[in-house]
Amino acid sequence: MFDKDTRTVSYDAGRGEPRANRRNADANSGDCVDCGLCVQVCPTGIDIRDGLQAACIDCAACIDACDNVMTKLNRPSGLIRFASEAQLSGQTSPILRARLVGYATIMLIAGSAVLYGFTRTTSLLIEIRKDRNALYTRLNERTLCNNYRIKIEAFTENQALVEVSLSGSGHFELFGPSKIDLRENSSTWLPYRVCAKDLQQPRADLTFYFKGENETASKATTFLTQAI
Repeated sequence: MFDKDTRTVSYDAGRGEPRANRRNADANSGDCVDCGLCVQVCPTGIDIRDGLQAACIDCAACIDACDNVMTKLNRPSGLIRFASEAQLSGQTSPILRARLVGYATIMLIAGSAVLYGFTRTTSLLIEIRKDRNALYTRLNERTLCNNYRIKIEAFTENQALVEVSLSGSGHFELFGPSKIDLRENSSTWLPYRVCAKDLQQPRADLTFYFKGENETASKATTFLTQAI
């Protein structure tokens, strides 16, 4: 994710090298007096003068320590500073560039997706499972039944009773609790049986409807009349 224009804590080697303390300094010496304070204050124990390192957390403690030394020596601050590789080599380094625009766009899309997800939350979580023991049971020559298990979980305190009904009431008949008390049966699997007469197709679409005090929901499933 780094490139030559990425600004990070950097040591200006062109200005600081060669290092020399005040006693041994000459006309060719750099501004770094090799005091070692930048290493002492570093929480990860690295020497920023060795170049960019993965352990650096950009805390800027070395910048403050070095600037204090430069001030005491009456030398310009910024020997260690936030700078890019391009800036250290004397080139221009724009702040707004394609990489940053791309990162900003991705973060905006991700943030919008999270916000949309929060706005689409429901106060009722409903799960429906078909009976695994038998695909269907036959009551007589005209009537077939499917068994289901339903679990409802509420995420609001004011949801107490939930009414359960079916689509296609003229063809399907529901057997089971018509109302579920979530104060006693929240997150509990409850058995239901749905029966139908004179269905000719091998399967039919079936929808359960759930009506709470402040929330309504539906869940689609399948009604089977023969093995498929």
